Formats: sequence, C-alpha cells, structure tokens
Amino acid sequence: MVFGWDKLKRFLAKANIWTGQQTFTDVNITGGAISGVSIEKEYTTSSDPAVDAAVTTAIVDDYDGVIITLTVAGNAQTIEDPTTITVNKEFIVANNDTSTDPITVNSVVIAAGEAQKFFWDGSAWLTLEAVSASQISIIDAGSIITATDVEGALQENRTAINLNTAKATNVSTALSVGTVGASTVAITSDGGADDVTLPASTNAAAGMATAAQITAIEANTAKLTNATHTGEVTGSGALTITDKAVTYAKIQDISATDKILGRSTAGAGVAEEIACTAAGRALLDDADAAAQRATLSAAKSGANSDITSMSGFQDAIVAFAGSAGQTITHNLGHTDYRIIINPVADPGGFLGEVWISKAANTAVVYNSGSAAGNLDYVIIPAA
Repeated sequence: MVFGWDKLKRFLAKANIWTGQQTFTDVNITGGAISGVSIEKEYTTSSDPAVDAAVTTAIVDDYDGVIITLTVAGNAQTIEDPTTITVNKEFIVANNDTSTDPITVNSVVIAAGEAQKFFWDGSAWLTLEAVSASQISIIDAGSIITATDVEGALQENRTAINLNTAKATNVSTALSVGTVGASTVAITSDGGADDVTLPASTNAAAGMATAAQITAIEANTAKLTNATHTGEVTGSGALTITDKAVTYAKIQDISATDKILGRSTAGAGVAEEIACTAAGRALLDDADAAAQRATLSAAKSGANSDITSMSGFQDAIVAFAGSAGQTITHNLGHTDYRIIINPVADPGGFLGEVWISKAANTAVVYNSGSAAGNLDYVIIPAA
C-alpha cells in the first residue's frame, strides 16, 4: 500500500485498526493507549561465555536480555553500557535451568533456573527484583529460543520447590518416643506419616547405643581391646614399663641436698635416702686409694708417707735398770717421736713407776723399783 502525504495525514488522523502481523520501527506514541497489542521482547543465548562476553554493548543494544547456559564453572559478567544512554532501558539475564553452575552478573549471583532484571537509569545499571518466567516473552527467530521454553524451564524449578510444601507442616509437629526395641527406638510425630526409627550404632556408622553397648560402657569391658602400647610403656592389658626407659627426670625428687639413695635399714626393702655431706662426696668421687689419702691428708713426707711401709720404726728388747736408767740409742736427730714399752718377762721384783727421758738421738727409760726384767720397746717417729 502506497500513501501520498495528504492521504497519510488523513489516515493517521483517524483511529486505525491493523490486523495481522505488522512491523513498525521507531514508533513514538504520545498520549492515548494501545489496546489489543502484544509487544514481544527479543532474547539471545550464550553458552559458557567468557568474562563479560554475554553482556557486551552489541548484545545490550540488539536484545532485551540473554539466556546463559553453563556446563562449566560460572564467572563474573559486567553488563556494558548501551550505545544509546537514555533512560528506560531494561535488560534481563536468565541462567538456564539446565546450567550446572550459578553465574554472577553485576555482583548478583543468579542460580540455575533463575533470572534477574536490570534497569539503565541513564548512567548505570540498577538491579531490579527477580523476574518470573511469565514476564519473559520471546520471538522465535531461528536459533533464538521461545518464551515457552524459558517459562517451562523456570517453571520446573518452581514446581520442584512446590513439591516440598508438605514439609512445612513438620515445623509444629510434636515428637515422642514410640516402640523401644533391643537395638532400635522409634520416634513418632503427631502426624504419624513421618515416623522414623533410630538404628543401633556400629563401628562403621553412628546411631543409638544399644542396651548391650551401654552395659559394656558401664562395665568398661570395651577398654580391654585397647591398642598395644609401645615406647616407655608396653602391653595391651597389664602395662609394663620398658627396661631402661625411665629417665631421672621421671622419678620422684630427692627430699633435700646431701642425700644418696641406698638402704641403711637392715634387710631388703625400698630405697632410702642416706645423708652424704660434702666431705663424704669429696671422698667418694676420688679415683683411687691414693687420691682418698690425699683428700684425708693422710700422706706425709718421709719414711712413713705410705702406711704400708714400716721402715721408720725401731724396736728391741732391753732390761730395766732402776733409777740409773736404760739408754736406748735411735739417732733420729729430733725428739718428735713416741716410745712404746712393754715388760716381756717377770720383773723379778718391784717395778715401781716408769718414765722416759727423750733426747735428739737417745732416750732413757727409768723405773723407781728394783726390778730388772726385760722390756720390749718400739720407737715411732711422728714425721
């Protein structure tokens, strides 16, 4: 149909009714209303898109939304600005119900089977409420899916949720103990349909402790199956301390300083603490007898430095001589010595008092009586 300008003005000035499918581009309507018209939106699809690839400026300009299908992990998509930045632009992103993962668009996580509407305010995309399948109307154009497909897919997700509505009644149900068996307990709800039975626990699965298991716990008999211990303590039943495994740090403390362990009480028994002073420790840690004599200051210079040597001693048998005295010559050259005398025969009379007069090389033995029997003497040098 071809209109001249005059006819077109008259045609547009009247109320017109179009039938069949009409295609118009850039129709501006001011005032009034349009009735009986279905304005359909166009959507494109994108499978496993790269970052931002599903919401480019070209897609935003040409379509009213995109349906994304994921078979791999989803990523983040940021909707690019439209070429025409005037307000009133809407864009819907749907995640196909067959997707395996959610996808994030403008920081909004869209799960599989869900969609999100975005609104362009002239400078940025705003997030609107989630949309339902009935809000999406799609023209079928070759590879573009139909509105029926989208609505059906989203409706499947809604139907799955609706199937769970019966469980809402469980919130207020009252539970009570039902039949109690030897190894199971029935938990009964006031509805009856949701009764459950707690199974007995086993080594492989959790559950209710049976009467036999409680008895074993109370008797502690199960502990006989303890694993075999190793290390300082060995055994699986009666435990044994390993030989040479107990360190000094693990025995009891000594009660005080200057103690050694032993036993001073007669007979066998437990170890006891025995006093041991610093002088005793000094003697105990000497390597040999010579070192011990040195600790005791028992070794002197001269002929008697070794107590096994008797070469410095002098002894002989002489006779008492009364007040005249019996002279014994020793030639020690000093008076630092001791004389031991012992009568060895019948004195033959009154011996009387006995005394000794010492000199550097001699000693005289006197007695006040008249006895003249023999005596045995020993001279011991003091140094």
